[in-house]
Amino acid sequence: MLNEENNNFTDKEIKFSYWYVTHKLLLRNIFIIFLGVVGFLIWFYVVWQLVFWGLSYSIENNQLRKLVFGGNLALSAINQLKPKTLQVGDPIALIGEASRNDYFAEITNNNNDWLATFDYVFNSGESAIVYKGFSLPLEKKYLMSLGIADNVSDLNITNIKWQRVPNAKNIYAERYQFKIENNNFIASTKADEPGVLNFDIVNNSAFNYWQVGVQVFLYSGGKVVSVNYLILEQLKTGERRNIQLNWNNKLPRISSMDIIPEVNVFDADNIMPQSAPIDFPIT
Repeated sequence: MLNEENNNFTDKEIKFSYWYVTHKLLLRNIFIIFLGVVGFLIWFYVVWQLVFWGLSYSIENNQLRKLVFGGNLALSAINQLKPKTLQVGDPIALIGEASRNDYFAEITNNNNDWLATFDYVFNSGESAIVYKGFSLPLEKKYLMSLGIADNVSDLNITNIKWQRVPNAKNIYAERYQFKIENNNFIASTKADEPGVLNFDIVNNSAFNYWQVGVQVFLYSGGKVVSVNYLILEQLKTGERRNIQLNWNNKLPRISSMDIIPEVNVFDADNIMPQSAPIDFPIT
């Protein structure tokens, strides 16, 4: 009785079983084909991605090469944002007395809006003095070292620090307004008398300065025959100051001179408050 109940299949079940048995091989083949198609599609996608990556890499690599080596405008623009190297000339020697010489060398800052500050030394056999220096945007100037006993081999500039100065041209025009007047060199007439240089310096700017350097070049027949340097303390706005410099060494006939005020007008620490009562520069 129990066996009869277990063997009581419906017609649908019997038909499906018959259909499955007769089509089993076909279904197996269809499933294998389906897996093959899926596998092919997967591999096709992988290969296509590899080809696409290879083509993209080649294009990007070529673009990168053009950027680096092809003078690309973007690279040129980036280079223009960097400061240009200071141009430094060879030291020039002026033979002095007591085996001590004066040296000066030209430096040029070819940047429109970059200020350079640095240390510099004229290398010689003795213990060389390290000076602090600066070069304003688009400035051509001279660095000096006076009274050196040994011969100088070269000028060494180190610890260069660049500072970008927006609107540098207008700031310079506003703050650098010095005028040299009544300059006159009186040559010595006796062996024990010095030559004397007199001049007035006028600060026509609206700024007071703790310190202003002054470079002096004396010429004979268009050639520099002597140089000197002094620092003026607390040169205030509108001030006229008379300066006298003595030359004890023998000089040829002086035909002309350059008197050049030297001040870093972008250095806020060197600008005095308008009502500063202090008698000494801030250190």
